[in-house]
Formats: sequence, C-alpha cells, structure tokens
Amino acid sequence: MPPASAGPREVVGGYIEAVLGKDERTVRAVLVPETDFDNEFTNSIYPFQGWISASGLSIGEPRTSTIDCPDGVRCQRMTVVMDLCAVDNGSYPDGAFAQSFGVRYVKDRWLVSGFGSG
Repeated sequence: MPPASAGPREVVGGYIEAVLGKDERTVRAVLVPETDFDNEFTNSIYPFQGWISASGLSIGEPRTSTIDCPDGVRCQRMTVVMDLCAVDNGSYPDGAFAQSFGVRYVKDRWLVSGFGSG
C-alpha cells in the first residue's frame, strides 16, 4: 500500500498493483471515499474482477486537471500505458491499454478518482 505521503504516480501504481493482486483492502484505501465499492468489487466489467495480469506498466507525468474535480480541490491526471495480458470478461480486451487516470488530494493524501473519462 502506498504511504500517505505518496505522490500521484505512486498512488496510481499502487492501485493497479492492488487490482491485479485482488487486494481489496489496498484498493479501498487508495480510491476516493465516494467510490461505489460494491460495484467496484463485484461488477465484472470493472478492473478488480476483470484484470488478471499486466506487463510493461508506464505512468506518465501528472498534470493539473479540472475533469471531475470539485471546486477548490487539487486534482491531477496522468496517462497510464500497459499491456493487459489476461482479462476475464472485462470491458477491456487483452493487449494494449492506454487511459488517463485521475487523482484527487483528499485529507492530506492523493487518492485515485477514476480513469478514462471518469
């Protein structure tokens, strides 16, 4: 689990590692509090159920973002590229994956707020 002092890239990397390792505790710890955790862990098209393994993870430099960012809150986005080596009924097929991940500064730490357009 990334420490509370972890930067945006480390938090996103920790989230991806936790999803692939099916580590529900860490996923809960690094997602924003308003996450629908029941859906996050049980919906077959979400990463926790669908992503089995990945390789070649690359996390780009964070940049300031206003996408899904509440007023007065610090938010950043970064591009994540990896090869999804195994996917089980997910919304993403095996192979190249490239999406923008968002993080939000909540109570003195960065937390993942979503990826793609959300």
